[in-house]
Amino acid sequence: MRFRFGFATVLATLVSLLGIQSVCFAGAASRGITIQGKVKFFGSHHFRLQQPAPIQAVPSVNVRDFGAAGDGVTDDTAAIQNAINSARATGQGVFFPAGTYLHNGVITAQSVRLTGVGGGSTLLANNPAATALILTGASPSIQNMVVSSALAGNGLSSLFPQHATLLIQNAQGFVVQGITVVQATGRVGVFLQQSTIGNVSAVTVDGTGSVLDQGFVMDGCNNVSLLSNLIFNEGRAMNIGGINVLPPPFNGNFNPLSIAIQGNSIFTGNGDGLTISNVNVLDVENNQIQLPVGFLGTPIFLVNCSGYSCSHNVTDGGDVGIRALGALPTTTGVITENTIRNCRAGGIGLSQTVPIPTPGTIQIIANQFGECGLASLAAVIQMTSNVSPDTIQVVNNVYFGHVNNLTRFIQSGQHLNIVNGNYQTQTALPDEIP
Repeated sequence: MRFRFGFATVLATLVSLLGIQSVCFAGAASRGITIQGKVKFFGSHHFRLQQPAPIQAVPSVNVRDFGAAGDGVTDDTAAIQNAINSARATGQGVFFPAGTYLHNGVITAQSVRLTGVGGGSTLLANNPAATALILTGASPSIQNMVVSSALAGNGLSSLFPQHATLLIQNAQGFVVQGITVVQATGRVGVFLQQSTIGNVSAVTVDGTGSVLDQGFVMDGCNNVSLLSNLIFNEGRAMNIGGINVLPPPFNGNFNPLSIAIQGNSIFTGNGDGLTISNVNVLDVENNQIQLPVGFLGTPIFLVNCSGYSCSHNVTDGGDVGIRALGALPTTTGVITENTIRNCRAGGIGLSQTVPIPTPGTIQIIANQFGECGLASLAAVIQMTSNVSPDTIQVVNNVYFGHVNNLTRFIQSGQHLNIVNGNYQTQTALPDEIP
């Protein structure tokens, strides 16, 4: 595997994340509420984020019994597909003993559970036009394996789902757990398309470091959680959203609802962290995102999202630590208790292209900032025009860094409803609030 960041540090981070037992949603109005079986009150939103059933032990067929060689040379596509088809017909799972299972065609696992022995069980794609392992149907799952497109050569990134390394497509109740995904240049590691009620947890996604690589792409999914994954060497770690993620004719036909992105660790040297667009009811919590200091990439970028909570994240490097861009007539969101440091420009940037009428409210509360403005003129917290009065609250934020190239602490194009308790420890930057 191609680990470019310090392996010991990355491995320790992953090990510390594997113990996650439940999903906690820290929202706008309530905190410490588990997703499973609980109701979430999220600003003006009231919803239940459904979770798939845990993976259960089931009798399994062995791919070797269907002729799979697992020698890394023989094309095992037909043998693997036959094993999967047999397992589906008999209500069983599929077991991959230690070996490297080369496949020259797409493999489709419909409503079947796949499992291996960990790093010893590798699915290795060898055809640039047909790299994907596809999970589809009801309650498919995969665990304890390596899924790789490393031999397949350059891909077209998100344009063609079948060029992804792992594709979750039209699936319901899916679980992806404890696998490693290794990409070729320009390919997506995990592509989720028009799927519902699922989670991807404790997955390591390893790109090549190319700007074309994408760790996760999500298009038009509902009730999906990405939990405690480790993503590095990507051009973009996560591209999550609705119909604008893919160009026509490949895009989905509905916007996502109820997405949780929690506890992920992202180390990328050549791209963005989280780009999330058109999601209604979103929780981005407890993620650690490291980009190069002075780099133009954005650790967390929210575009046209509403009913969002962005809390307890740690960002290091990049341009603006957290950027929220809106074009919705009503937007409700909370950006709270994040640690944002070593920004090329500002710490938080909020921009609305249309006014936000009441009762839509955006709260920027109790965030801590390290060094900002390292290479560009900026304010620590900056809000552009069309932010309507009585909708924005900026409370109890702290700047611990130096002046650098900063021009303001808090800067707004329009009057803000509540601004208090914000302070600086080493500077006396002015505010600019009409």
